[in-house]
Amino acid sequence: MSVSQYNFDGRQLAEHLLAATTREWRALSSPPASPHLAIVQVGDHDASNVYIRRKIRACEKVGFRASRHVFATDVSQVTLLDHVQSLNDDPDVTGILIQLPLPPSLNTSELIKQIDSGKDVDGMTPTRLGALVTGSFHLLPCTTAAILALLSLNQIELCGKSICMIGASALVGKPTALALIHHHATVTICHSETRDLAACIRDADIVIVAIGNPNVIQAEWIQPETIVIDVGINRCADGKIIGDVPAQAIVDKGAFATPVPGGVGPLTVASLVRNLWLLYREQQDLD
Repeated sequence: MSVSQYNFDGRQLAEHLLAATTREWRALSSPPASPHLAIVQVGDHDASNVYIRRKIRACEKVGFRASRHVFATDVSQVTLLDHVQSLNDDPDVTGILIQLPLPPSLNTSELIKQIDSGKDVDGMTPTRLGALVTGSFHLLPCTTAAILALLSLNQIELCGKSICMIGASALVGKPTALALIHHHATVTICHSETRDLAACIRDADIVIVAIGNPNVIQAEWIQPETIVIDVGINRCADGKIIGDVPAQAIVDKGAFATPVPGGVGPLTVASLVRNLWLLYREQQDLD
């Protein structure tokens, strides 16, 4: 298949997903208040500010609401737990997102666990992840949803494919591997202790990389025709944003790679908005 037959333009695909969500929302007759995303932010990290602005803009583009709940870096765990509970109890709030990463002084797992699973827009609470394990899930973590949407929109068959998932985080690697298994793919999860990473990559039809390090994956490990999904976002010393893989060298070998920026990232934001809509439908008993 030629590269022209794959559309890895995440911005364009995200626009299609947002447009579909907008149509479904506007098709409701006399709906109650619009879906409302509550974003909890700790500190004033530049990258987090950029990501949050993108999420708010995407919500507003569809006609949804988004509010930002900002706390100082030295906020206590108890204060944040109490605030998350107040959002759980607020009937006007549809979905809750805790912007990561959090300062090391805070227990991220406990804070995510505090989110009511019915308002877990990122699909990261134990209840939502448990549903992913059993196959009874209704929504996926946003980055996982973006990866699967990118593959699906390009009509890339997953059943029977050998997929190498590089990165075993709870945020991306593990839930993505589980979701792919439900599509009957054969998935190998690689991490920092994997003994022969190159061999795993060479044997894969699809390689998904989410490690946050641009100096690990080598172009010579990638076979022609391999599809490479790059989830990484890394800022170089000159300010340039790059992914986790040497994309041009991979393409020059006859493989296919998603761009960074402009690949998985925009679709992740659109998937967040989509998840907010799915939660709203659950809460309003629209399905």
